[in-house]
Amino acid sequence: MATINKSREKQRKKAEQEIDTKKALEVLMATDLVLFFSQLASDYEIVYGSTGRILNLHESYLEALRSLFKNNYRKVSDVFDSTTRNEIANLVDLDEYELNEEVNDKLQKKIAMVIGAYLLGRADSMASKIGETIQNELITQTNNVLVENASRGIAVGANNFAEWGINHSKIVATTEVQDVAESSKFTENDALTDLASEDGDVDITTIQKGSEKVWLTAGDEKVRASHSAIDGTVVKADDVFVTGMGGRMRFCGDMSLGADLSDVINCRCETIYRYNTEVTTIIRNKIYRKKGII
Repeated sequence: MATINKSREKQRKKAEQEIDTKKALEVLMATDLVLFFSQLASDYEIVYGSTGRILNLHESYLEALRSLFKNNYRKVSDVFDSTTRNEIANLVDLDEYELNEEVNDKLQKKIAMVIGAYLLGRADSMASKIGETIQNELITQTNNVLVENASRGIAVGANNFAEWGINHSKIVATTEVQDVAESSKFTENDALTDLASEDGDVDITTIQKGSEKVWLTAGDEKVRASHSAIDGTVVKADDVFVTGMGGRMRFCGDMSLGADLSDVINCRCETIYRYNTEVTTIIRNKIYRKKGII
């Protein structure tokens, strides 16, 4: 029992550290988004004031959004696409082992290829979705001004839009950092599983049986009931979690299996991957090797 409690305490501590890291990355993304929305509000006021027309989000704005998301996605991925390897590195006696750079580079290239393609597609998709949402919000704010605040001018609409942008930035940043961080961890775990079973020296079932993942919530009053219901749930690494409202997810924040948006937005949960001693040793011995041994 003491060993189990110690393991849970370690997992919870790791989850807390990852949550703190995500918060810092969310601030960076939210700050970039607020600046973008602020510039839009200014452009909106100028365009409407001089032409009487609502600002149209043309391609240059969408490209700026794509670039914003790509840059922030990369920052998140660079932090979270090596979390399991870093964990294993803590188990290695650095006086006895050295990094097998060839294997690690091969592993990193595979992860980069998979997650890179995913992030490019997500940046394009998010730019389009956010762009549509922004356009609708500009129309809404204009209509509100014309009906309710005509005497105060379009400056009211611009100010209201800027405030909306601040609130929207926080939601978008939390959701996007979560998705990219958890997708990166999932991709790394897949790559490590392949690494451990490559060359046919270890049966894939051995890896699958010894690999699992844990769903951990942030542990506060903000956690939604559907996630509190599965806090601490352990499944095999290639299995799925089922939330309290029936959402099927490969990892926290995953929508690829049809989970409802309400089960994903603002999620702050963590997926922790772990291996039994046999699998950890296999991965360790492939990424690290004893000095002097090829």
